[in-house]
Amino acid sequence: ARAARWANRSHKRPTMSRYGAQHFAKPENALKRAEELIRVGQPSAALQTLHDVISSKRHRVWSKTMERIMFRFVDLAVELKKGRVAKDGLFQYRIISQSVNVASLEEVIKYFLKLSTERAEAAQAKAAEMLEGVADLEEDITPEEIILSYVSSDSDKDRIDREEVTPWFRFLWETYRTTLEVLKNNNKLESLYAMTAQRAFGFCKTYGRITEMRRLCDMLRNHLSNLNKWRDQRDRPELSAPETFSLYMETRFEQLRTSVSLEMWQEAFRTIEDIHGLVVQVRREPKPQHLATYYSMLTKIFYKSGNQLYAAFSWNKLFALSKNHNKMLTPGDLEHLASCVVLSATAVPPFGDKANAAHFELEAEKEQKQRMAALLTLSFTPVKKNTSALTRGALLASVRDGALTSASPLAQSIYRALEETFAPLKLAKQAAPLIEQLADLTPELSPAFPVSDVDLSVLRPKLENLGLLRVLQQVSSVYSTMSITNLLKVVPFPSLTPASVEKTVVKSVRAGFLRVTIDHRKRSLSFGATRLEDASVREQLTDVTRRLAIAVGMIFPEGDPQKAASKAATMRECAALCARENADARRRKVLIERRKEENERRAMAQEKAEEEARIKTQREHEEAEARRQQVEASKREQERITRELQEKEKQEALTMLQEQQARLGKKGKKVTLEDAAVADRDKLMQDAITDQIKARSEMQKRLTSLARKMDFGDRARRELEAPRIAEASATRGAKQAELFAEEQERALKSHRAQWERDVEEKKRMERMGADIEAFCAALQTRRNDEYVRASAAREERVAEARAGRKAEIERRRREAFLDRLIREVDEIEYAEEERKREEEEAKRREMEERQREMEARRGGRRGGGYGDNQSGGYGDRRDDRRGGGGGFGGAGAGG
Repeated sequence: ARAARWANRSHKRPTMSRYGAQHFAKPENALKRAEELIRVGQPSAALQTLHDVISSKRHRVWSKTMERIMFRFVDLAVELKKGRVAKDGLFQYRIISQSVNVASLEEVIKYFLKLSTERAEAAQAKAAEMLEGVADLEEDITPEEIILSYVSSDSDKDRIDREEVTPWFRFLWETYRTTLEVLKNNNKLESLYAMTAQRAFGFCKTYGRITEMRRLCDMLRNHLSNLNKWRDQRDRPELSAPETFSLYMETRFEQLRTSVSLEMWQEAFRTIEDIHGLVVQVRREPKPQHLATYYSMLTKIFYKSGNQLYAAFSWNKLFALSKNHNKMLTPGDLEHLASCVVLSATAVPPFGDKANAAHFELEAEKEQKQRMAALLTLSFTPVKKNTSALTRGALLASVRDGALTSASPLAQSIYRALEETFAPLKLAKQAAPLIEQLADLTPELSPAFPVSDVDLSVLRPKLENLGLLRVLQQVSSVYSTMSITNLLKVVPFPSLTPASVEKTVVKSVRAGFLRVTIDHRKRSLSFGATRLEDASVREQLTDVTRRLAIAVGMIFPEGDPQKAASKAATMRECAALCARENADARRRKVLIERRKEENERRAMAQEKAEEEARIKTQREHEEAEARRQQVEASKREQERITRELQEKEKQEALTMLQEQQARLGKKGKKVTLEDAAVADRDKLMQDAITDQIKARSEMQKRLTSLARKMDFGDRARRELEAPRIAEASATRGAKQAELFAEEQERALKSHRAQWERDVEEKKRMERMGADIEAFCAALQTRRNDEYVRASAAREERVAEARAGRKAEIERRRREAFLDRLIREVDEIEYAEEERKREEEEAKRREMEERQREMEARRGGRRGGGYGDNQSGGYGDRRDDRRGGGGGFGGAGAGG
């Protein structure tokens, strides 16, 4: 009765949980159900069905069917633009496939990205076709379009883009975000993570998405911070690995290039700081091409921020790097790069903006310089940077030693005119035509040039401003007053106006670079300093003193002999003192070097111990992870076996129930696994066994009766067949004998004909025997000669290599012997110095001991000689006169 009730119910509908989710016995059933729903026009229900299967805890074991389900799920999610549902499904599938088949998850994500990109591009192409189909946008306008044009100011293209293209682009952006969230901080999917991030950067760059670019950068920055925060998470990427570090650096540099191309300068600077932080954290040097990109982007960022000093330092770093590592640069590229360095350094103002700033502003500037020094160095050593080197003087000194000689003649002329020429009234006139030539400078650069677009004309205002400052500086040392009109004539730069000149003068005076007073009534400038502490006054006094000393030497060539002798003695003492200080310095150097070596050995030992501890911890973590995975695998295997046994039992129960139904002849619907699951399996088994025994006994009875009936027919048939079989056998034997004889005769004839042909061929080939032997002998002789020559050449090469190796070994031994002798001599000298120092110390201690003993003796002598009048010392005068005692004796006993 129970089986009948289950058979009457609908068996095609899957079971439902209390929350409405569908549960299927097998994933294949869910896929079939989804296909049926798609065919009847219900893709949303099909998507929900597949999502329920992927999210169900019953199907947490990966299989090929689950992969097909996931591909179909992605198709439906993209078609319906269900980004959140797709995100949840991908997270669930990552849980299923991460420990079993990561390649499957990678293929699904690639398909998801490919499908979303194709749909977005198709929507854009469709919108373009819709606009191309209309020749005149104002022809045949419908009333609805007229009303819409009055209500909205958008054009047809804007409306089509908003209705057709924008939803798909929004979904594509959501696809990139979802993919990055699924792939984040997973060492098995880091290459796909980097590829997705670069494609997202390309999307933002192609369509100019600034807001999305900023969110993408924040997302990647958050992923990296979480990676550093949670160091014990599963499948965590190791940033110290070369492949992982290379992928992260490629991603960050692509982010930097995209930010600069979108002119997101603040985000580009934050990316620069991210790159520097990553290098410091991993303690690994970036590749030279990455460094070139780094410094080229720094130049653009600093130019945009108006910081000419740091931009010039970036150019200098880029020049040094390209000159040493970029072998593809042509001489023209190197010359133009050196010109950029020289002109950028020259265009730096000779004073800072914070000359007279408050204390907190100076502290902020100091912190900024330390920060910029770290970014410009890009070193993984986290030490305090030398901010004193970030000055214009240090930069120009570096340029003079490096890039100036490689720069173009125009750049060298501008540098010498603005930095080395002293011509107050002609300097600006000499520099003006040179600076104007920068606008027409268009060199031919190769693709290997590190900076894509270089425009030196942007430096023209800064160079003209520097020319004005140099003219004012030189004029102030020659003139005391100059009118503004004459100054503008002396400085014929087209970009300078009286207002700009006044602004420049005020800035230079505020920074302490010049001492100028502006008289607006007279429209003039007054130069000069009223204090003797001024730098220009000090320089003039020093020059006068030096010249007067030379004049005195020329007037009185012969000096005082005593002064000369005193001076010579002083010089000798100074020489001896210098020698002693030099020896002390050498000793200190040796000690410092030894201490450095000892500290380095300690640091290396400590680092080695830390590395061993880290490797041990990592190995323990990996072993624990392997044990956990093994336990999970055994647990999954046990669950799979239990599930298979249950399915097998259900199938057996179903088979028994169907056999019982067929045996009893019941009419109605077929039974299913659900009906078999609720049936009594033991009762069904007992009924099946009873039926089988009964059917077997009935079959045995029928077979016995049939065999009894068939015996008589078989006996009669065999009696009639016997003579016919004997006659057929004799006829077949005679035919086979005749065929055998014919076949033998035919084989003999064929063999005889073949033998005759072979004999004729042998006679024909015997004529070439002598030629073959001669050819073989010549070939063998030639190869023997080649072998002898090759052997001799090889012996010569081996002898040369052996001699060279012997000479190299002898040279190394000689160098090692010399090094050992040098070390022994140094040790002997050091030991001799130590011995002398110890002897001097022993002598000093002995002298001190002797001095203390002498002082002790003197003290004892004073105590015994200068007693009172009764016990010793000088006696009483009366005793002296009587002669009873004298000297140092007492009053009664005498000295």
